[in-house]
Amino acid sequence: MSESAGEIHSKPKVAILAEDDEMIRELVTLYLEKLSYQTIAVENGRLALDELEKRANNPVELLVSDLVMPELGGAELVSEAIQNQYCSKVLLISGYSQETAFIERALKAGCQFLKKPFNLKEFEDIVKSLGTIRSE
Repeated sequence: MSESAGEIHSKPKVAILAEDDEMIRELVTLYLEKLSYQTIAVENGRLALDELEKRANNPVELLVSDLVMPELGGAELVSEAIQNQYCSKVLLISGYSQETAFIERALKAGCQFLKKPFNLKEFEDIVKSLGTIRSE
């Protein structure tokens, strides 16, 4: 085989992105791909939770979620993901900041928050700084 031992044993980094704005979803997908993530991008929290549940036996590395979305918002999605240990890192993104109590709890659990709009450098810096979340 032409693959090296390192390639055979290394797992791809997988991210799930939940964002209802198509342009932002496409942009963040590009940002994640630049950071070597295989990205599953969906338009709401319900679809993201479905994807996380499918991978429950092999949790994804990163969940990036908007806070305000139809069907299932980011707060509910992230709470489920943390409680069920569906992912090891969480980044919340939002142009709104009315969910301050939830954001504070999420930050204490090890999540990060990035206010929209943001650029590639800001996104890259915060993703690289993410620690592992702690379920409460």
